[in-house]
Amino acid sequence: MERLEKKLKKPDWKQWVPVYGIYQIFKDKVNNKPSLADDFADKELRLFCSVLYQSTSVVAFTGGIYKFIEKLF
Repeated sequence: MERLEKKLKKPDWKQWVPVYGIYQIFKDKVNNKPSLADDFADKELRLFCSVLYQSTSVVAFTGGIYKFIEKLF
């Protein structure tokens, strides 16, 4: 049975940071802290959602940097 304090804690906001968030989720899992991945029912869905979010974030960030550099030159 989990302690009430552990159940009421929210996932760390750093788990939403692209790329670093993957590390933070695994770090929190090892330390038995709540993570964003706990909200999903099965492991495959968790993996798919994490990969989708992280890849979309990285592509959007890279595209933004590319457009910014394009405007500079």
